[in-house]
Amino acid sequence: MSDFDDLVKEGDEFFKKEEYGEAIKVYTLVLNNDPYDPEIHVKMGDCYFELENYKKAILFYNRHVELNPPCHPEIYDKLGCAYLYINNYDNALECYKKSLIINPNFEKGHVHLCTLYYRKGDYEKAKEHIDEAIKLNPNEPEYYFKKAEHLYYYEDYDEEGYNPEVIDCYNEAIKLNPKNPKYYFRKGEAFYDIERIDEALECYNKAIDLNPEYLEAHFAKGFLLYYDLEEKEEEALEEFYKSNGYASAYRMIGNIYYYLKDYDRAFKFYERYLEESDEWLSIFSKFIRSGKLNDIFKITSKYPENPYAKYIEGKTYLMNNNLGKAINSFISALNLKPNGKLGYPADADEYFTISKYICGSGDLDDSLLENILKNAFPLFKGCHKFQKN
Repeated sequence: MSDFDDLVKEGDEFFKKEEYGEAIKVYTLVLNNDPYDPEIHVKMGDCYFELENYKKAILFYNRHVELNPPCHPEIYDKLGCAYLYINNYDNALECYKKSLIINPNFEKGHVHLCTLYYRKGDYEKAKEHIDEAIKLNPNEPEYYFKKAEHLYYYEDYDEEGYNPEVIDCYNEAIKLNPKNPKYYFRKGEAFYDIERIDEALECYNKAIDLNPEYLEAHFAKGFLLYYDLEEKEEEALEEFYKSNGYASAYRMIGNIYYYLKDYDRAFKFYERYLEESDEWLSIFSKFIRSGKLNDIFKITSKYPENPYAKYIEGKTYLMNNNLGKAINSFISALNLKPNGKLGYPADADEYFTISKYICGSGDLDDSLLENILKNAFPLFKGCHKFQKN
């Protein structure tokens, strides 16, 4: 075996081990010896593709096409995928079509055209190409699954509010591969959306049987038990605990404890949820209603640079009738969010809005703010500019 072949083999070994940077170094040495080897350009393109450097991948794939014009449809397919990942739909479309000109029975070309047309919103063409892939290979379960996923969002629903072909495609995927929990889970989601609750629950249970660590399935089952079946709070809670690590589960656990009036536990899980989410306003509205005001400060104090935390802090001061500190907290929120928009209900809040007028006035002591609010607020509230903003 020549030194050239040894280098190629070494690069290939690095690629198999997913050490793409090392593979690139070796393939570069190969190209230094033979810059016109089309296959090494493909290998370089593959490395950059795996590293998500799609623009460089495109350069090497295109160089292969220049060196070897009658290339395999796989190369145009790789090019199409790289263009797709940088949202260059026109070039992606051209490449996928070229792959099918070379080989009209090239399955990947049809599958990827399905994805492309779906992203472009041309659902009929997307369906046309996934149907062609199924025709070419009717024993591939992923094709039926992909068709079901795309049909799920089509607009050609029947009078019952859904496309019945969605369930049929999930069933076909399951028939071909009954051990894939993803198929059952997504079928359950489809059933849930059309309010076939018992069938949805059956699918979630099957997905969990196949994969006990399926966090999304545990969460979906818990959601169904809590919202759609009576007196199932304890069972729902168990499922949400099993989906621990799935961020929304923390919120749902908090909701259940809040419903059970166990505010201390609710507070604990809402705090964990907020470590991964910015949904401050909806979470803390519950604490404000329940009067757990001091608990709110425990969380907001941990996030001094978060405008939502400062807004909630301001609302809490208002509940304690400390208007001066409330306005100062709102002003801090505005300084952290210069455009002054935090979303509803903050943007509809009168005290938050009045803070926008005070914000440019510099630091004001509490007594002065009290006087502004007591004396000027009624006038601000009645003026057209204040109402408009």
